[in-house]
Amino acid sequence: MAKTNVSRLKHNPEGKMVKEKANSYKHLVLDLDHTLIHCEHTCIKKVVRHQIILRPHLLEFLNTLRKYYKLSIFTGAEKKHRDRVLKKIETGNFSFYKKLYKKDLENGKKKLDKILMDKTRIIIVDDNEEYVENKKNAIIIKPFYGDENDNVLKKLEKILINIHEEFADVREGIAAYENYIKEMNN
Repeated sequence: MAKTNVSRLKHNPEGKMVKEKANSYKHLVLDLDHTLIHCEHTCIKKVVRHQIILRPHLLEFLNTLRKYYKLSIFTGAEKKHRDRVLKKIETGNFSFYKKLYKKDLENGKKKLDKILMDKTRIIIVDDNEEYVENKKNAIIIKPFYGDENDNVLKKLEKILINIHEEFADVREGIAAYENYIKEMNN
């Protein structure tokens, strides 16, 4: 993946055109179930146990990408489930910027303007594009069902860093890396 020096022009407060760097602050929105984790439920003597399996390389992925993006969660799950999962993921001094869940869906869709109105600076990663309102901002990855050999997050991390550094408009980056994303999912 070759690096390019990409910038775009914008008006500054004085009305002059200035270059905006491609690596200005961006947001990364992540789904939970089958994207970052897999949850298995077992029932023994009317007691339900939840086993949360983190996708391989998840904590390293989050730790690296928080240097480049504001990280948020947007899940279609209930608040109780979201909170249970976040107890395993939010470690040390790390916490997600926004933590949206089922009540934040609009007509069953994850709308990114609940996090940021500027669609040039926000990406959502999900395993199911049906729940994503802003398709051009989406990176759809293969679902995770507990495979300990899964390496999607390692590959995705490199793509996301490149998009951050090379593109002022993340939608252009997602389009440019479309083939790499497809390959990553195979």
